[in-house]
Amino acid sequence: MVDLDVGELLNECRYHLAEKKIPSNQGYFIGVKLEQFIFDAFTYAPSTALFEVLREEEFAPVKNANGSNFDTPDTARLLVLRLHTRWVVAAGGFLTHSVPLYTTGIFPSLLQICSCNNLSSCLKT
Repeated sequence: MVDLDVGELLNECRYHLAEKKIPSNQGYFIGVKLEQFIFDAFTYAPSTALFEVLREEEFAPVKNANGSNFDTPDTARLLVLRLHTRWVVAAGGFLTHSVPLYTTGIFPSLLQICSCNNLSSCLKT
């Protein structure tokens, strides 16, 4: 798959049609969006492996602009902050907040996390 020329890949990949509401001065109208998905590349791979994972730990989609109800940069950021909070609590850390954890989270230094063999040892320093 890595050996494929990018131009060749672009020419061979198919598009999926999706109807989307598009805002305009006269209200919303239905438009057509061409989309490609990561699984479209599976046909070019010599083999694939799929894993079933917990959505809240592995998936934070960004499909819409901030201000939408779901799948925005803000909701993805909050999902990542909550994941990091769970990591710290699972490693024996604790958090003190004046704001409930369901509306916020923490953003630990990934450099520090990666330099530790285990997160609980990092929390003690």
